[in-house]
Amino acid sequence: MPFLRKRANFSQFHEVAKPTSPRAERALGGLRPITTGSIGAWRSHKPRIAAQLTRHGDVSNELIALGYERDWSWLHELAGIEADNGQGAKPERRHLTAVGSDMLTACLNIGFYALIVARRRLTGLWRAPRSYGDKAPTTTD
Repeated sequence: MPFLRKRANFSQFHEVAKPTSPRAERALGGLRPITTGSIGAWRSHKPRIAAQLTRHGDVSNELIALGYERDWSWLHELAGIEADNGQGAKPERRHLTAVGSDMLTACLNIGFYALIVARRRLTGLWRAPRSYGDKAPTTTD
């Protein structure tokens, strides 16, 4: 990309980066050199990984495409592992777009219902609910 210029090697990120806020620095646990120490740390949490794969679906294609795994063989390590659906370190939250989609669907449903009711009232197809026996209502509402 022509508008990007390399200013430092990725391995020097901790030396040149400037956190955007104290909150960001706390979230990252501070600036520190990149290490390979956490590679494979997921193996310590196999029941949780199995639960997440059950809940959210397989991510093998993405892991392979991004270079985190070479092939599908990593799934063999989860064979026979019982999924731990207990509470994780942080509570599960629905993605904002999923919540927004649900709200949009609800609003559309209400809008469609209002249109149907208005159309029925305007065309004379509206019938008030029956009450007091089997007599049909004589007025439209």
